[in-house]
Amino acid sequence: MFKEANFIDFWIYGVCTVSLFVLLPPFIELWIGENYLIDRASFLLILVNFYLQGQSTIYNNARIAKGNFNMDKNWALAQALTNLVVSTICALHFGLVGVYMGTVASRLVLFISRPCVTYRFLFDEGPIRYFITSAKYFIAVSIAAGLCFYSCEIVIGMLSLTWLSFMLAIAICVIEANLFFYIVFSKNQEFSEFKIRLQRLIGRVKR
Repeated sequence: MFKEANFIDFWIYGVCTVSLFVLLPPFIELWIGENYLIDRASFLLILVNFYLQGQSTIYNNARIAKGNFNMDKNWALAQALTNLVVSTICALHFGLVGVYMGTVASRLVLFISRPCVTYRFLFDEGPIRYFITSAKYFIAVSIAAGLCFYSCEIVIGMLSLTWLSFMLAIAICVIEANLFFYIVFSKNQEFSEFKIRLQRLIGRVKR
């Protein structure tokens, strides 16, 4: 059940991350002008933090449900210190980008440390499989983001940036991202189990 929930969590946050990456800059440009766009590096770091936070939601819920509150409590302090130190140092050298670098670094502290401390407590196994799965999901999101970005760039380049071309880009992005995930993960065990569970649920509703 956890692996299915984690897969669904990845799919939802993956599509959201891809959509934000592709669609948010042109939306800001259409809405209030390109002068309000932040630099690309800061934007990417914000999205990475968003994805990592979302991807760990199911894991954190499972950890709390099983009553694991104390085993990794010291890592929260490590996260805060990492954020403070990295943000301060990097902000001096890179400005605003450095602040976001500190945020991502602190997020990674918990994203990496918590499985090492608590995964065995939850599932009686090491965290290697968790890290491998997380890496696969991150790579899939990165590839989907690249594909959707170039597809939408072609459309906007051909039609120029208008609200009409933006609406078309939304449709392309959502369809292409979901289609890519379906092609890549259609034979995945978690996807198959989720599909069976969904079919059973639909069958019960029809009754």
